[in-house]
Amino acid sequence: MKKSIYLLIPFLLFALSCQDSEESDLSQPGVTGTLNGNPVDFSTIVSDVVSSNGTETAYIVMRKDFQGFNQPATNGQQLLIRIEPYTGPGTYRVNANTFWVYEEEINNSGNNFSSMLHRFSSDESAGSMLVEITEDASKNGKRTLVGKFEGVNGITEKVSATGSQPQTLKTMDFKNVGFVAPEGSL
Repeated sequence: MKKSIYLLIPFLLFALSCQDSEESDLSQPGVTGTLNGNPVDFSTIVSDVVSSNGTETAYIVMRKDFQGFNQPATNGQQLLIRIEPYTGPGTYRVNANTFWVYEEEINNSGNNFSSMLHRFSSDESAGSMLVEITEDASKNGKRTLVGKFEGVNGITEKVSATGSQPQTLKTMDFKNVGFVAPEGSL
């Protein structure tokens, strides 16, 4: 009997450690996938779901070397995904209120702001978007969105404090971007 118990202990410990690692993987912010065939490289990911007039809107923001439009930045990056109306786990595509925008070369110093912006075209005829939210739950006390994103842009623009100018299309092709995005300050 003692021998059986001693043999079971390692299996129980292994099972418990697997369960703990799965939970901590889902509760830790993270992003995987590719952009133009290269691994995506974002150091920050947060989400926020806001309610207005009975409708929810979900925002998922991934950033690198960029903290926000009121903070200095040099060569930052940001991918913003907006889903409206947000109705919980499911599949979402581009529409008038659901879209994605990727900005690179974000530079911000005082009132001098510029970036290269990539998104689908204004008339939704060029570019694509697919967002799958697979989980919307509380993890470590924060509402956390878990899912996958894919998108190809149809427009490239140079954006500055004085406006935007169309540029030659620079293709941005996001593939299999998996994310765990805890609630946070956008």
